Amino acid sequence: MPKKRKISLSHKKEMLDRNAKINVDTVAAHEKLERDLRKLGVEIKPSFNLEPPLGRNRTGIHNRNG
Repeated sequence: MPKKRKISLSHKKEMLDRNAKINVDTVAAHEKLERDLRKLGVEIKPSFNLEPPLGRNRTGIHNRNG
């Protein structure tokens, strides 16, 4: 399991100050939920990937000959 990067508190506060639409209470609740789930042994990982929806081929057409 890859290690999660730690964000410094000053950087986090600066980020929240710059983005006025972010609800600080929601962020805190999410972090608390993640901590509680981690204590229970639940593996938390994103359910998305960064691969294009049609695959890695730029044209979206898969070549079956090679």
